Amino acid sequence: MRGVSTVLDVAVFLLLVSAAVATVTLPASPAPETDVGSVAGTLGTATTDVAYPLSVAVAFENGTETTISTNRRANGTVANLLADAALSSARLGPPEGNTGAAGYRRAVANRTRALLRWFEADIQVEARWRPYVGAPLSGTLTVGPAPPRSDRMVATLDVPAPVAPVEASATRAAAGGYESVATVVANATVRGLYPPRRMELAIHAGGLARGLAIRRYRRLLDGLETDVSRSLSTGAVDEVNRALAAALADVFATDMRGRFDTPAAAAAAVRAGRVRIVVRGWDA
Repeated sequence: MRGVSTVLDVAVFLLLVSAAVATVTLPASPAPETDVGSVAGTLGTATTDVAYPLSVAVAFENGTETTISTNRRANGTVANLLADAALSSARLGPPEGNTGAAGYRRAVANRTRALLRWFEADIQVEARWRPYVGAPLSGTLTVGPAPPRSDRMVATLDVPAPVAPVEASATRAAAGGYESVATVVANATVRGLYPPRRMELAIHAGGLARGLAIRRYRRLLDGLETDVSRSLSTGAVDEVNRALAAALADVFATDMRGRFDTPAAAAAAVRAGRVRIVVRGWDA
């Protein structure tokens, strides 16, 4: 049974979902507060359970294709779900183009919106991940109306990302130039978003898990000039990840060279290991 369980774990890990939501367990606290610090604290401690259907088109070797659907559940703090939802659509390009995992993102947004009604102020919550400040690769989720330009309060909360924190390695790599910093960040990004053994297991498992894994890869591949179709179809994940990391490093190096005055400045801007959640509040 462990083999079946592991495959299901992989499918859950991929978080390419759509959605309905259950209940939120709020922490004990006094009457609802309107300050954003209290909101951020609640996001980090309130837990919720999310039920959602999963569906993906799966292609077979004989050229036929079918859609496989199932149901899944996920649970955790609201902050962790926001972080997962932001990362689930990470891609190259403008954040507003992040359309991956739309159903899951909608479910998490709805649950967050319901929680925010517990407070009295107008509130916007934004979860954003970038491997470094201004990076062309990003994942984001915004819940709530746009705040005014003034008279607003701001609080932040950092949630660990599956990408390893490589700030120290990037700093050491700065002596080798922009390319060295970019390589450190790209390698960590690919390892975190596409864990080799989990992705390999998913692809070789076939069915739903394979479809989810390939769709996850294609979301990033769509923005890169590299062809890994053959390696991806055979499940040669190490080859796919090496090609992805090399192509992503080229993109990062070009961007860093135009964005930062020095490689050291680029290294100082690395934020790969965390998702930043920003809470903005204002009086109606």
